Amino acid sequence: MEMWDSALCNSMASAYAQNWLVSEALKLFVVVIRVGIMPTEFTFASILSSSSCFGLTEQGTQIHCWVVKLNHETDRIVASALVDMYTKLGAIESAMRIFFSMATKDLISCNTMILGLARNGQAMLALRIFEQMLVKGLQPDRITLIGVLTACGYGGMITEGKNLFLSMKEKYGIACSLEHYACIIDMMTRAGSLREAMEIIETMPHKPTLFIWNLLLEACRIHGDMKFAEIVAEKVMELKPYFPLPYTVLGQMYGMRGKWESVARVQKAMAERGVKKVSGCSWIGVRDCIFVFESDSILHHGGEATYSLLRLLVWEMKEEGYVPEQHSEFEYG
Repeated sequence: MEMWDSALCNSMASAYAQNWLVSEALKLFVVVIRVGIMPTEFTFASILSSSSCFGLTEQGTQIHCWVVKLNHETDRIVASALVDMYTKLGAIESAMRIFFSMATKDLISCNTMILGLARNGQAMLALRIFEQMLVKGLQPDRITLIGVLTACGYGGMITEGKNLFLSMKEKYGIACSLEHYACIIDMMTRAGSLREAMEIIETMPHKPTLFIWNLLLEACRIHGDMKFAEIVAEKVMELKPYFPLPYTVLGQMYGMRGKWESVARVQKAMAERGVKKVSGCSWIGVRDCIFVFESDSILHHGGEATYSLLRLLVWEMKEEGYVPEQHSEFEYG
């Protein structure tokens, strides 16, 4: 296209961000600045979302500098995006500073702060923001209560979480959605109450999704409940036969117990059904570039040199007497 404007760039940046194309989103932002187009608050919000989702601290703080330079820091949309970014990056102090500097705090900014604190295990702070919000007359919505329930789950505040869940309709006029049920189930599994979580799943008015069954399956693995894991894995396989997680979890748990015949049975089932493990993936930002790494792959920048160095380190470790633990081949990634 011959003519670019802020609206077009905002649309493209949003599309990149929503489709996890963070490298393209950041490159577009650089181009926008270079050609003299002034990003709008919506452009900043989209780009900041991309940076936070991929944990790109350096890129995120650089964009924050541009926000300040172009005087967008007082905009509630941009401020909420900055709060969201910093909480996802684990920079709670920076997020809190921006949040409390906002002249007016609407429901979106409060929800962002509560969810961010909840994700970082700051349950008491999240509940404090929630209480302050109520005092100021802001009516919570379903997102607010998802954040508070998440905070209770992460903070081990089971009683408080249950009380809120049971009083949502009466107190705030909000019916329990599938997301709220997922929060209370996650809360129970974190506390090791697997049977109670199963009872909630079986009695709730919503059909349990794959996500909810996966919560319970992961909890079985963490708490080492083999018998219950077999039951839940069967549920997941019925819902999505080619999904690798139940096979991986069962394989790991059998391997940890030395049940190699069961491990072989799981491997055979995977082969017969054509189930393939999803490769692990990680990324790192270096200057203006983002490098993506997949497990068992050397087809990335510097891959051969990296693995050569790792082989040398492993050899030196073995020379020093290191013996790696190998329970089974069912490992994540």
